[in-house]
Amino acid sequence: MAHRIRSIASALLLTLAALLAPLAVASVWMADELGDTDRYVATVAPLATDPVVQNAVTTQVTTAIVSRLDVKGLVGAVTGALTSAAPSQPKLGSTLQNLSGALTGGITDFVQQAVHQVVTSSAFPSLWNQANRAAHTVLMDALTGSSGVIGTGDGQVTISLAPIEDAAKQQLAAAGFPAAADIPDINATFVVAQTDALHRARTVFNVVQVFGNWLPLIVVVLFVAGVLLAVRRRRAFGYGQLAIAVTCALVGVGLWIGRHVYRDHLPSGVDADAAMLLYDTVVRFLRTTVRTIAVLALVLALGAYFTGPAAFARHIRALCKAVIGHGRALTRRVGMSTGPVGPWVNRHRRAVSAAVVGVALIAFLLYDDASGTAVLTFAALLLAALALVEFLDPGDPAAASPISG
Repeated sequence: MAHRIRSIASALLLTLAALLAPLAVASVWMADELGDTDRYVATVAPLATDPVVQNAVTTQVTTAIVSRLDVKGLVGAVTGALTSAAPSQPKLGSTLQNLSGALTGGITDFVQQAVHQVVTSSAFPSLWNQANRAAHTVLMDALTGSSGVIGTGDGQVTISLAPIEDAAKQQLAAAGFPAAADIPDINATFVVAQTDALHRARTVFNVVQVFGNWLPLIVVVLFVAGVLLAVRRRRAFGYGQLAIAVTCALVGVGLWIGRHVYRDHLPSGVDADAAMLLYDTVVRFLRTTVRTIAVLALVLALGAYFTGPAAFARHIRALCKAVIGHGRALTRRVGMSTGPVGPWVNRHRRAVSAAVVGVALIAFLLYDDASGTAVLTFAALLLAALALVEFLDPGDPAAASPISG
């Protein structure tokens, strides 16, 4: 009866740890990425040099300036003035009127080139960071519900492009287009998200804010307690890690689905490629982390299984040991020897194996690129190192000497 109670309690704790693991990752992401203005700006800063974002900003600002510039009216005024100045040339007015479309397009292209020069200049990254820093406050107000106004209108959270517009107008004036100085203040925007999507995220964000960075520690405590309570701890550890791998993988699938939902709900007129690039950049840490944890948990689950008493695991271990043993015997036949290293490894086998695992763990924690690929690479290197330990251990100390032909 006691074993049954322990097993049930262990299963509940491990299940709870697996369910909370993705939320723990999200809490760290929200605190470090969304909750910290400097980190958020640093995350999106590289987008300033991305051609997709530059083209989208150029289009938005150009459209805003041309709409306020009244290009058609300007062309019409010029046409009328020229016609009045040359009444003896009645065909001049009709000719200029026929060219008004081309003149309008030319002015639009001229504005676009000036804006593009600003967007691709060395000053743009600073303007981009300034705009995103201001937008971050709006985003946090939307997520926390601390402000009744979300975004700049129409139920959207947006990045204001006003500083970029001002720089573009100065560029136009410097390029010999004095009418740019008379353009009224414009507020073109770069859409970040829709209000309805943020409302759905607000509940999760508020819950995560309550636990904050304590949630990862809670998950670790729950998992360790679940393993210690289990009757068969190795099996509990393996199943617990497998459950964490599954829940994190589901979060990865959710991010993939959310990406398509986000794209489908973008307002008309928004550059979808630029918006998706922004989405991918902001959630990159979360996506990478859940993938890494899923792969790491799967590797640990496999490790627990293949070091356990299952018949298949014992067969695989025996097969690997036999292959290494044949390799060791082959080296002896050709006159190679481990010398005093082999007997020493034999005497300190457990300590050496533990040291190898410890070094691999420390190296992984200190490694900058903590990705799923890095997990698999370190796991392969660890297996190779443990195979080397097995190879160096002669088993019977008398077998450490070379075997003569």
